Parts: sequence; structure tokens; C-alpha cells
Amino acid sequence: FFRCRECNAPLEDAPPEAIAAMVPPAIRALYERYKRCPACLRIYWEGSHFARMQAVLARARASTAKP
Repeated sequence: FFRCRECNAPLEDAPPEAIAAMVPPAIRALYERYKRCPACLRIYWEGSHFARMQAVLARARASTAKP
């Protein structure tokens, strides 16, 4: 999860205070680490979508692992 899913630009770390106005208060209350796309300015955090995608990748890796 190193690239923007919208424009494929490499993501950069974004301090919470730098993106506070762009993230809903409920999200700010739950998460402290954020990534920002320098190209399209989309903000990312390790929420439920992140956890689901990690599970999908783990299943894919397990199904292609050599015996």
C-alpha cells in the first residue's frame, strides 16, 4: 500500500495536523497515521479497507505458495 489507488503516485507520510481539515472527525479520533498522495491529494489511513485488503493478499499468497 505504497501508491495511490486513484492516480498510482507514490504515497507520502502525512502528519495528522497537516490533514486534519481533510479527514472526518470520527476518523481523526480513531487513527493517528496517514498517507497523502502528492499528486491528487487523496488521504489514506489504515482503516477497515486496509485490513480487508491485507486479508485478500494473504489468501492470494497462500494459494500460490509452493508446497
